[in-house]
Amino acid sequence: MAKKVTKYLLFLTKDYSYSILKLLYDFILKNERGEVYWFSTNINRFGTKDDIWLETNEKVIQYNPDVIFAPGNIVPAHWPGLKVQIFHGLGEEKHGHYRLNGLFDMYCTPGPFITEKFNRINKNGKYIIAETGWPKLDSISENKSSKKIFNNNNPTILYAPTFSKKLTSAFKLFDAIKTLQGFDYNWIVKFHELIDKSLVKQYMSIESDHFKIVDGHNILVNMIKSDVLLTDTSSVAYEYLLFDKPIITFNAKTRIDKGINIFSPIDLNGAIFRALNAPDEFKGNRMFYLDELHPYKDGKSSKRILDAVNDVLKNGRISKNKFNILAKYNRWKTRRLVS
Repeated sequence: MAKKVTKYLLFLTKDYSYSILKLLYDFILKNERGEVYWFSTNINRFGTKDDIWLETNEKVIQYNPDVIFAPGNIVPAHWPGLKVQIFHGLGEEKHGHYRLNGLFDMYCTPGPFITEKFNRINKNGKYIIAETGWPKLDSISENKSSKKIFNNNNPTILYAPTFSKKLTSAFKLFDAIKTLQGFDYNWIVKFHELIDKSLVKQYMSIESDHFKIVDGHNILVNMIKSDVLLTDTSSVAYEYLLFDKPIITFNAKTRIDKGINIFSPIDLNGAIFRALNAPDEFKGNRMFYLDELHPYKDGKSSKRILDAVNDVLKNGRISKNKFNILAKYNRWKTRRLVS
């Protein structure tokens, strides 16, 4: 009798989620762990081959996946299969991160801090919680070096602000960053896909041989090329912890001692000088928060996720969230995503 092939579906609602799931997709295919397709509510297919995408609700139901992975807070609950959330970032303090909305059966958490909180709110064991690490970060163990983007040896600053108009530093820091173009620094600027487009145009006005605005969905390759991260409340700061490099934040709200936290644009130049000349100043704090949020540095989070999910399938464990009122409402609401 032929062995049953496990069928996986990767579900996206935002473009940036592609990089979160891509390493998981690659692992499934490379290790022949099963069959895998993508589905996106966005018409953008990222330049990949059309045959990896299921394009309609009907095709998903016909495919009949055993498991659906989603980095966001929603998934079409009427679709077949075990619904598994793997999260859209390490910024666990943001609103909605711990929302048990009745749509998922299983949560694959990135580290002990988040695992503990989910176990605390998972009353009566209604949901399956497994600590696995975050698949997006699997590539770090394989990509310790990367092709240079600048033709000099000057220090490189990666600027990656959040998109929220209320929290982004991009408005307030523009003049300070523009002034610093007279210094011997390289700049890589990576904007969130949802950021105000007028801001992008403003920063494009100062592009040069040592100031580059980059596209793409995976910021990790730019983290490798940088010496310092400049950000604000964006969760990219937590991803940057794995590189053990200095971090500068503008008006950060949580874990502010992971690096140099400034409150005024006039302090930016001094903060950059301080970070470059004392890169280990906050090393202890960085390692402490990394152990909390994502202690896995072995590049095997995709494997742990699949092993945990397959253990659930093998043992027939399912969550008990299907029949409460919240779950019924959300199941009705998510049908509109794909119908």
